[in-house]
Amino acid sequence: MKKTIFILAVSMSFLSRLFGSQELDFPRFCEKALNDLRTKSSAHESLWGLGHAERWDLNQDDGRLIFTFPDKIVTCDAQIIGTWHRTSATWRWAWSNKTIAEKLTRQSQKIQAYGTSRSIEKLTTEKWAGTEEDAWQMAALACLIGDTQGIYRGPAGDTLVFIAFGEPKIKKR
Repeated sequence: MKKTIFILAVSMSFLSRLFGSQELDFPRFCEKALNDLRTKSSAHESLWGLGHAERWDLNQDDGRLIFTFPDKIVTCDAQIIGTWHRTSATWRWAWSNKTIAEKLTRQSQKIQAYGTSRSIEKLTTEKWAGTEEDAWQMAALACLIGDTQGIYRGPAGDTLVFIAFGEPKIKKR
């Protein structure tokens, strides 16, 4: 009898982890994060023109994301979340990329810790095959979990850099 109870308890524990885990709700959580990001992005596009700048720059020394427009400059504190490579169709978290200044990877480190505590493989695996949509999901999660203002997807050759940004500061040119 004790052996049966022990096996049942182990089985229930396994089933609870399998079906009651945060990972089971992961697709729904990703969709919530994407919807939240769409709302934020739309507001930033309307208010100051997110996505319509003449150029963008990221200064890894001071952690500032800079958008240049004909009539204004918009600056924000920034964190690199990760990169998606078009050719290899792979996502790589900023926390695993040694070419990124460590102070710009703190937000991605929070996502890694979140994934570790909930056993979410996509959040804890350094690099994995995925689509650009997957990359947007990871960035949206970082925006939601980190409570940032938004995400900018900056093209850099064959790579798309996903950058979380803080409150925009607008200055006339």
